[in-house]
Amino acid sequence: HVFAFLFNMVLSKLIKKCCMDGFVNPFSKDEELKPMNVFKKPNKNNNNTEEVEETPIKKKIPKGNKSTKYEDLEWGSLPRKAKSAAEILGFDQAAWDEDGWPACEDKWWEDLTQEEKAAASNLGWDINSWNNKYEEVDWKDLPVDVKRAAQLIGFTKAAWSDEEWPEALDEWWDSLSEENRRGVMVLGYTKWSWD
Repeated sequence: HVFAFLFNMVLSKLIKKCCMDGFVNPFSKDEELKPMNVFKKPNKNNNNTEEVEETPIKKKIPKGNKSTKYEDLEWGSLPRKAKSAAEILGFDQAAWDEDGWPACEDKWWEDLTQEEKAAASNLGWDINSWNNKYEEVDWKDLPVDVKRAAQLIGFTKAAWSDEEWPEALDEWWDSLSEENRRGVMVLGYTKWSWD
């Protein structure tokens, strides 16, 4: 039994080192051998040069947090800090639950008061999600959570750059899958701004 236990322990460490950290590239020209990233796939761009694009990991977008701007929660389920921030922005229960549109949402980020900016930030908004839903941000400059959400709802680097929306998003808000709805919330869309 001891031999089997030691064998399994060594084997699991070997597999973890080999497959989780990447395979060692024996063709590396550097003095040190470097691990190859086996979790990336080659992608050809228009110049016929090879470009590597990460394969998205299929995980769900968490419900009810700053990433989704808390838009997927009813007023009664909002954390105290989020509810206070929403009130500063002009929301009450009716406006929040019915996807109302308080006056501050007609302002550009730069025109918000400092108190409104702080409240919006506490809800997960930033200048790009507030002003343009990240539509004017290059793929490489997207925050990690936004890029991950974009990948989960069907965007690739090429599609994002070419402003080609995934077919699954060609729906009214209420027809979007729950996951796709959360994904577009991360970008900064609400039911009001989507429909």
